[in-house]
Amino acid sequence: TYGCAPMSYLRQMRVRRAQLLLETSDDTLETIAQACGFDSASHLSRVFRAQTGDTPGAWRARRRTGGAPS
Repeated sequence: TYGCAPMSYLRQMRVRRAQLLLETSDDTLETIAQACGFDSASHLSRVFRAQTGDTPGAWRARRRTGGAPS
């Protein structure tokens, strides 16, 4: 992760935190977005999809059913 711009690194860390919360909690996407420093659930969704190629909801469902990680 070294060698990337500070804002890019911060965004990556926020998405990783969101992934953890999506997998381990039943919190709403809005609550997770706020906990990870995003302005809204839609902002989290856009950034999450850009980084992972998946929506937060699809990622959560797949992780909870034992699907392959992204």
